Amino acid sequence: MQKMLSIGSQETSLTRQDSDKKTINIASDVKWTGSLTDPGARVEEFSTELMRPENSEEDYHSSGWSCEQVLAFQNTFFEVLEELRVKRALNDENNKLIKSLVSERHEVDRHVEQLMTRCKALADELVDQDLLLRQQYEERIQSVEDDKVLRSVSCENHQKEVAVLKQEIRQLQAENYEAENLNRELVRCC
Repeated sequence: MQKMLSIGSQETSLTRQDSDKKTINIASDVKWTGSLTDPGARVEEFSTELMRPENSEEDYHSSGWSCEQVLAFQNTFFEVLEELRVKRALNDENNKLIKSLVSERHEVDRHVEQLMTRCKALADELVDQDLLLRQQYEERIQSVEDDKVLRSVSCENHQKEVAVLKQEIRQLQAENYEAENLNRELVRCC
């Protein structure tokens, strides 16, 4: 980007380059080059030279510059310097913001990774518990079925025993009846 400033018969050209260096050509005999990241003392010396009150109007006229030209140049020069300071401040602020956002992003990524690891561990634990519970329930079901089979066999045995006992009772009752009949007949006969 280049700014041209016409001051009387002389042209002042302010050239800004996008690299780290900044070059200001002032007419044909004055040139200032400085770094964008560190303007250094040359800028201060140069700007204070232009602002010195001891430079009289005759000094300005002898150098070929009028007071208006010097003031216009100073204004333009300070505008460029202020733009540079603002740009640096914005760059610093943006760099800090970028660093904070990057660190925040890393923190969030680490937190998400921890949560995912924890979720995976909990899911694995849940699967293990589910398998254990299923195994326990299957064992309980098997034991209940075994108990059911044993009880049904036991019940059948009891029913058979009851049937056998009933039959024995009937036989004993029949024998008792016959014995009583025999006893009666013996009592009658005798």
